[in-house]
Amino acid sequence: MDYLLDTVTIIRHFLERSNIGKNASQILQDQEENTFYISIVSLMEILYL
Repeated sequence: MDYLLDTVTIIRHFLERSNIGKNASQILQDQEENTFYISIVSLMEILYL
């Protein structure tokens, strides 16, 4: 399945904070079956932070 990740989810996942919810955490852990996309806007927000 394809997923578009938002900025908060990306940051919390890479900082290993568990505030993203069980479903989102499970989806991010199952990387072999899922395809993840990050928008340009999210990348710009991460660079700004």
